[in-house]
Amino acid sequence: IIGYILPAFQASVTEPMFHDVLLYVSNVTPPLSNHDLCRLCVMLPLLSTSISSCGRCDHLCGMLIDLLVPLANFAFSGNNKRAQEDAAECLFCIIGKHQAQDADQCASIKVLSESILPELKQSMDRLEQGPSNA
Repeated sequence: IIGYILPAFQASVTEPMFHDVLLYVSNVTPPLSNHDLCRLCVMLPLLSTSISSCGRCDHLCGMLIDLLVPLANFAFSGNNKRAQEDAAECLFCIIGKHQAQDADQCASIKVLSESILPELKQSMDRLEQGPSNA
């Protein structure tokens, strides 16, 4: 059903709707219940569509940047493959829309330093420990 909803939603995304979807996703926090995962499976595609369809919305940039690390951590979590893919899509949309010259405000640097690199380090550490210690 979501595949049919997204094109119609994309055509009608307003700034207040974008804010509401962003706020809704931001309020779903771990630990996640099955109900939370189900909600994210619907809301994350709406969020990525909102990010792609709505203009810059600079005043929402801070909320989007704050959502980067939780989205990246969720994408690595192993909770639900579909929701994880949707979270990764949201990450790419945010990174694509919000690049900054200042490293403190740069979306890609933030997600790399605070989520992706630590996850890679943990994975490498597990590999070094070998299968008997994993």
